[in-house]
Amino acid sequence: MKTNLIISCAAFSLMAACGGSSSGSSADATNSVTLPELQTRFASFEAAIGTANIEDAEPTVFANLPASGSVNYTGVAAVGVVEDDGMSETNFSFLAVGSATVVADFDDQQITGTANNFFQVDDPNSEEFSGLTGTRIDGSLTYQFDQVSAGLNEYEGQITGSLTPTDQATVNVNMTGGAGFAGEDGDAFIAEAFSDTDDEVVAIFATKD
Repeated sequence: MKTNLIISCAAFSLMAACGGSSSGSSADATNSVTLPELQTRFASFEAAIGTANIEDAEPTVFANLPASGSVNYTGVAAVGVVEDDGMSETNFSFLAVGSATVVADFDDQQITGTANNFFQVDDPNSEEFSGLTGTRIDGSLTYQFDQVSAGLNEYEGQITGSLTPTDQATVNVNMTGGAGFAGEDGDAFIAEAFSDTDDEVVAIFATKD
């Protein structure tokens, strides 16, 4: 799957098919996750949703999600800045990928988490996620999503934080987005948010620990 599609058509296509308080899981220790490990995590995510095309992910039937308790997920966060070239195809001037941790609290129907260990991707419009190379950068995100309505696999919330690219001003993140679970039994979690100007986008892809 092309990386310039990874964070442009994921969670919103999932949400379109989706008819109390909890603290997020602890972030991985700084510099403890490598880029190859992130690539392995994304491959595991694709296996969990049963397709290499995220837009084809089937949302989990709500009745198949846990009725109570908490489930931990681990995966990848992606932050992109869209390049406005006047063309219809989405291209990015900046793309970073990092480690995402998620806690789904099914007692309160609330999802929380953090992301860190980010790498600035050398070629933000590379054809394959598995072939990415990049440079480690500073930055982190936090996020929280709450269920939109009882009985729905549909969540809305906020993603906040900032990243420090190697060659441009700080990328600040403060976005409202959507999230939900995919796979037969909620084996995967997907979230996505856009900035008000649509020039920044964040996505989270995670699988059960």
